[in-house]
Amino acid sequence: MPFKHSVLLTFGLLTSSFLFAQQKVSGFFEPEAKVIWYGIDYTHAKYIGGMFSGAMPGLMEPGEFKNLVVPFLNGLVIKEHGKYNLEKTFSKAYIKIDTSLIAYINRGMDVKNFQTYDNIEHHIEKSKIQESLQNYPIPLVENTFGIIVFTETINKIENHTSYYVTVFDNSNKKELFSFYIDAPFHGGSVKPHSSFTILNMLEQIRKSEYRNLEKKYSDKK
Repeated sequence: MPFKHSVLLTFGLLTSSFLFAQQKVSGFFEPEAKVIWYGIDYTHAKYIGGMFSGAMPGLMEPGEFKNLVVPFLNGLVIKEHGKYNLEKTFSKAYIKIDTSLIAYINRGMDVKNFQTYDNIEHHIEKSKIQESLQNYPIPLVENTFGIIVFTETINKIENHTSYYVTVFDNSNKKELFSFYIDAPFHGGSVKPHSSFTILNMLEQIRKSEYRNLEKKYSDKK
């Protein structure tokens, strides 16, 4: 095949692949899009500062956070659906909630390295998100989008939690886009302040982030 034709064919294939990917991303913003919420992943997170339990003797161990707090936090979208409303957050007619996979993933949290009292910087490398999606035993579902929230830092010293909200193609586990959310909290013990940051994260998405993303990725300009 002549070099010119080869280049044109390659360019055409790349363009076609790019347009298909754009169409796929755009499809997420349809109100009737099929979406599965898998939950909040804490396996990449770092907790900075003390974990106050709100009871005597006052401090919580990382193992307690893993075994008691994390399941509680992932259950909020089910137990308090009206308050932590995913359909309103992502402008969807219906979102399926299945946190069983993330419950399994979170059981692998490394409690020895989860907490530090040093106010360090901790980040999730972007490549880690796609790597995690490919390695997780996520069931492949055609014509469906998945959402996993990756917790980056829970900083009790500076009173905020940072997250990466990741939307992926559930048919092949490929990341479509991720966006960063920084959610403040105001003192208190672990469960209340962690619950507040999740609610704040969802409110930020509903009030501004979703519309900004829709303008960026959707056909609806």
